[in-house]
Amino acid sequence: MSKKSFLILGIIFIAFGGALIPTGYFLNNYFVEQVAEGVPEALLGIQDEAIPSLEDQIPVLATPEALMNIKMQALTQVNDSFKILSTPSALLGIREEALVQFPIIINCSGAALAINQTLEGVGGVIGLGAAKEQFFNSPIFQATYGTPMQGVSDYYDTLAGNPDLVNLEYNKTTRNYLLYGNNSLLPLPGLMDDMDLGMGVAGFLQLYLNVTLGIGPVDNTTLQFGYNASWTQIEALAGYIQNYVWEQVVKPQWIGAGYATLDDYAEALFYEQWANGTINGDSVLPSGLLSMINVSWAEEAPYFEVGLPTETKFSLNLTEALWNEADPNTFVHVAGIQTWLYAAAGDPGNVTKILTDFAADGLTFNNMTALLFWLANPPGFYPDRVEDLLVYEYGCPLEDIPMFMLYEQWANGTIGGSSVIPNGFLAELDPMFALLTPFEVGLPTPTGLSRLEVSNLWNPYDEASFFNSFGILIWLGAATNTTLQDLLKFQYGISDLELLALLTWLGDFIEETVPILILADTGYTISELAQVLFYEQWANGTIYGGDLLPDGFLSERDPPIYGPPYFEVGLTIGPTGLSVAQCVALWDEDSDYSLVTVRGINKWYNAKEGNAVWEELKTENGGLSDAQMADIKEWLPKFRDVITNKLAKDDKNLPMEPYDLGNTLFIVGAAGGGALAALGVVLAILSRRKI
Repeated sequence: MSKKSFLILGIIFIAFGGALIPTGYFLNNYFVEQVAEGVPEALLGIQDEAIPSLEDQIPVLATPEALMNIKMQALTQVNDSFKILSTPSALLGIREEALVQFPIIINCSGAALAINQTLEGVGGVIGLGAAKEQFFNSPIFQATYGTPMQGVSDYYDTLAGNPDLVNLEYNKTTRNYLLYGNNSLLPLPGLMDDMDLGMGVAGFLQLYLNVTLGIGPVDNTTLQFGYNASWTQIEALAGYIQNYVWEQVVKPQWIGAGYATLDDYAEALFYEQWANGTINGDSVLPSGLLSMINVSWAEEAPYFEVGLPTETKFSLNLTEALWNEADPNTFVHVAGIQTWLYAAAGDPGNVTKILTDFAADGLTFNNMTALLFWLANPPGFYPDRVEDLLVYEYGCPLEDIPMFMLYEQWANGTIGGSSVIPNGFLAELDPMFALLTPFEVGLPTPTGLSRLEVSNLWNPYDEASFFNSFGILIWLGAATNTTLQDLLKFQYGISDLELLALLTWLGDFIEETVPILILADTGYTISELAQVLFYEQWANGTIYGGDLLPDGFLSERDPPIYGPPYFEVGLTIGPTGLSVAQCVALWDEDSDYSLVTVRGINKWYNAKEGNAVWEELKTENGGLSDAQMADIKEWLPKFRDVITNKLAKDDKNLPMEPYDLGNTLFIVGAAGGGALAALGVVLAILSRRKI
């Protein structure tokens, strides 16, 4: 039987026995004394119930603040470094786009130049007008004029088995529109437009593809009318370019140059453009690759190319080494860009490091000087053009971009599509966090959550957000509650898979990471912090300084007990400002001066302002002030006479509170109860935890 059980039984037996004593006066005095000495047991019992509850709730309640703190630290980190971090991804992004476009440029410019050279060559013999007619319509064009390539009808005549009869009958107007374009109805490109980049050929083929797929503003009828051509003629020209000119005229050129694939050839031309501002030795893009993205960037430096306006003559081997994104020493790697920028600022150690790292690839001091001047000498690619590219990519003011980067990192583990912080923001603060659930839901697997979805999920004023102290409880409940799951999917427009990813991450983050964050921030384990917060709630009526339990700990029990008065002195009287050390002393189970031993509680009952006991209690409990003493003294009888009585009734299912029970028994009692009273005294004595 527990000591609390002994106490309650003792109270009952005393009540019965005392009520049978003829005077009856003994009953009430003794009853009050026993309840008074039961205060320590009551206080410790509440603590025993409250601490485990706090241990369960602390990680959950701390999660919104933990997430917000990480967000603010991460945002500061991104603000300080986002231009630097974005430089490698900006360079690689341009290369990626260029390597998509260069095969098209190679094929389309190759086709345009080959057709133009053929027309000029034959035109020099029979006149340009006749040459165009023969090129489009003659089934024996190549055989007649000895050209390196066939004409349009000639190609299809060959496919038909060379009957020398195929004539696609392109008339003069049609030929001219197809070669030079027609802007009378709407801009229609001609094959000879911008031959160096093949823009005319590319534009014609794109229109043909769009009409074939049924997309875009131009339909079949409009295209035929604009070119004054039948669909058969348009389709035949598109097939001729793609199936004959690209395969039998353009492809042998790069095969002959020693490249196994078109992509390999495109990459070599990209590096030539970057290093020297030329393609196959020609200044095809005199204003650089960026002029294809934004024409205003063609007006002045900084260029994307280190070789503009002056070519560097870097070898292909050196250029490929400098652009190796897997090498942490390059300027296209997030680890290497810092070295290059420090070197550009004149740091001799980093200058030496770069020269050493790339010596085997042929980097000279002059090469490096040109690179550093291009990269960071104002106006340099960093930060000037990087800023332009960021604004262009994100479509918002520069100052808004760090937050959008943070959203992307959290949702997908990337910045600008690149794995810039692969282990997450927390691992950047301390490597130990790399072993725990990261701050990012998108690590290691991207979620695909949009910028808008993340913004809404992070809104601390949204009562369904896990950044909100109420919303976190909704998310916790949604782990097993389908109604709450449906609410969250509707609220944030997220899919089942996205919700599953969020719930899985959040549960792991609360269980694994939040306790470590709390330890790092406060120096307390969860159990230690639970004790501290218990003291705070008791002393001041707050948790983390907030009004989280406005009705006190006892309102959370079953059945609840509502105040006033409350278990908490800080709710019954008001915040006391007691320190943790003072609370530890007041709740010391081995102290002669605390509230939780019988020896101590009796001193508190006997203390009066100015007497020796008062001063002794002040000193022995961490230097309490007179005001703090007065608060506790005012609270104590309220707790004793109301809360302790209610706890005794509820815990032992008594028909009424002990004080009321004692009074009732006094009224109805009779003589002859001495034995029960004696037994009650014994049990009451046995119930005392600390003597």
